[in-house]
Amino acid sequence: MNFANLNFYGYKKETYQKCTGQIGETDLNHAKILDIWFALLSIVMFFLSRLNKITVLAGKPYVYLAFFGAALGWGIWILLDKKMNTVKIRAAVSLNILMLVAFSIYLSIVQPYMSAAMFPVVLVVIGFAYIDRFFDMTIVLALASAAFALTSHKVKPLSIFYVDLYNVIIFFTLAIVLHYSFQHVRIATFVTHYENVDIQRSLDVRSSFDTLTSLLNRGRFFSIATEIMHNTHEDYMVLCLMDLDGFKKINDKLGHQMGDKALQLTAEIIQENLGIEFVDKWSFGEKAAKEKLSFAGRLGGDEFVVLLRGRKTREEIIEEINRLLEALAGVRVGDLEGIYSSVGIVELSAKDKDIDIAYSRADEALNLSKIEGNHSFMFSES
Repeated sequence: MNFANLNFYGYKKETYQKCTGQIGETDLNHAKILDIWFALLSIVMFFLSRLNKITVLAGKPYVYLAFFGAALGWGIWILLDKKMNTVKIRAAVSLNILMLVAFSIYLSIVQPYMSAAMFPVVLVVIGFAYIDRFFDMTIVLALASAAFALTSHKVKPLSIFYVDLYNVIIFFTLAIVLHYSFQHVRIATFVTHYENVDIQRSLDVRSSFDTLTSLLNRGRFFSIATEIMHNTHEDYMVLCLMDLDGFKKINDKLGHQMGDKALQLTAEIIQENLGIEFVDKWSFGEKAAKEKLSFAGRLGGDEFVVLLRGRKTREEIIEEINRLLEALAGVRVGDLEGIYSSVGIVELSAKDKDIDIAYSRADEALNLSKIEGNHSFMFSES
């Protein structure tokens, strides 16, 4: 482990940055817990001091009430702010630490003839609770310790100050050691979590996408299309069913390797010409539904299916399908001179809720297209 990695608790900077989301969430949750504890302690101290159960200066009980108000204000801010980004979380944690340190130093001040009991506890709690960067947190704990030591030296007898100084050195060292140790282990759990997420995403992608063409497989395509059609929608959609003409001849004459290449090229041309892009494959289904994305799938063999969204008229669809067929016919790879396809198209409205019925209509249009002649398309009029 080099010196730079020490700042990230023994991990590389890239690994640490990958965990920033979990780190921020953990810090904020710990801050909420400590704020509740701080608020309860402040109000208890207020009532005890009002009952003269704690030796304090005249009028000082209301300082505890001020601390309670600060804790309450912090909690309301966090409750109302629904979008806590990294900067805000860092500010919230810093304010929480400042309140805890100020409160513990104040408790030491109001009992000048006793060694501080709260500050060492707060020092360790802060080190245990919050993840930042090791050097930054060391500086924070050192500044808090220095402020406490200077205050103790100013308001307490020298003999009590020496006890406080001894304690703060011991607990500062303990806080640093515990901070590094606990946060190293904590980040290890975050790393494991993200590794598991990556594995799960990889499995989701493998189970959702065709390995040869990288298009959606049959099951996943129909699953997404079914969800979209079942939901209330007013947008104009088109289901296109494609079947390659003479694909068996490509396999027989040019070999199955060239047949696979033809399928891959067809998938690429479909995506390029129809504006289909599979961004974040592991969450594509959710994105497709929310953002009204078009998508394509391979149903098996040489059969493809496309759900087009965001178009407004049949004329626009005709223009795009013509461009797609021209691009396919223009393929030149080795002995493969052109890829030809028949297309069946069905226009979907808000009334269409059943993907199976839509598929049957597209299949009928595809058969009519083949009867009409290869490398053509036909709309379903049923």
